[in-house]
Amino acid sequence: MLASVVRSTDAYGSLISRLIWAIGGVPTAGIQDRVVRDLASDIFDFLFATRRPIFESQLAVSYPLARRAYESLSLLAVCIQDSSLAERWHGGAQISNTDVRKALETLPFKEPVEDLRALYKFFSTGSHPNRDLIPERYLGDGNGYTLGSIGRPDLVLTVDACLNLLRLWVWFAAAVGYYFREQLSRSDRSWGSDYLSLYKDAEAVAGWLMAEYNRLLSDVQAEYDENGIKKPQSNGR
Repeated sequence: MLASVVRSTDAYGSLISRLIWAIGGVPTAGIQDRVVRDLASDIFDFLFATRRPIFESQLAVSYPLARRAYESLSLLAVCIQDSSLAERWHGGAQISNTDVRKALETLPFKEPVEDLRALYKFFSTGSHPNRDLIPERYLGDGNGYTLGSIGRPDLVLTVDACLNLLRLWVWFAAAVGYYFREQLSRSDRSWGSDYLSLYKDAEAVAGWLMAEYNRLLSDVQAEYDENGIKKPQSNGR
């Protein structure tokens, strides 16, 4: 069902790896450049680690990983445009995600603040213990062992997590591709055209994920009445 997500995120991982390889022999030009390279590596590691628990039906494990990737990515998006903020962060200043989102409202390459707030809320909610997202495992009440990936996947939440993961990869490639465009034009000239081709594919995958999310959510909602009580099954009749 999610083979297209695997294909697209693998392709983004490969594209970013090519970029890192391309700049690996180029000395840093200053603190901003060093900060961007460190954040890029951090983002890659956490995005790479996020997908596996999503597919293993351990969404509660994936949320903190995705939140770390999101926070580093939004910080990187500011640092590539504001060298003074990059220097402040490098010097040990605490830059809150609220401040980062505010900065992204005013910088030349803006990000929709509502989208950023929604992503942050999504990952933050999943990163903290709450009854809605921690599944009931019924240990001792029907289940004798409840550790690891043994639960039935919640397809609505799984597809939602995949969609947001893909969004982060797309944003990541756009940000670092722009920042390192001059180095890439010298050492990997096909990177830009490969990026555009991959972006078109990712748009198609994201559109399919959104349609699947809406369909799955509609199916779940149809199982409950207006009071939130699950309707009795008809046993096929």
